[in-house]
Amino acid sequence: GEGNLRGFVGKGERGAEALISSNTEFSLFKNIAKADQDAIDLEFTAFVDGGIFWDREKISLNYNSGLLNTYFTRRDLANAGIGIRLNTKLYEKDVYLRLDFPFYVYNGNNSEMSFNNWVFSFQRSL
Repeated sequence: GEGNLRGFVGKGERGAEALISSNTEFSLFKNIAKADQDAIDLEFTAFVDGGIFWDREKISLNYNSGLLNTYFTRRDLANAGIGIRLNTKLYEKDVYLRLDFPFYVYNGNNSEMSFNNWVFSFQRSL
């Protein structure tokens, strides 16, 4: 998502010419493997993402001409949610699975609660 805001992945938000964003997480993890096994770390996370985005929208009268406004439009976006991660080794290779549920989404003037949003990844970072 724009600025790594998990609640806006796949939402079709327009790009930004400038942005400031932040991702904050609080995590608790536990190794659930037996003593004679490689570590299997299970992690539960609460997160808040937010950002301010600026861009020049296309002029509506000349939309096909590609002309941009001379002023910048500001958008405030944010989301909050929970996630679960699993980190282990498989055949001597690191395996990382992550599933995040950004259930609260704020888009400027509108906010909504939805448990239908989710982001799945095989990578440690956003």
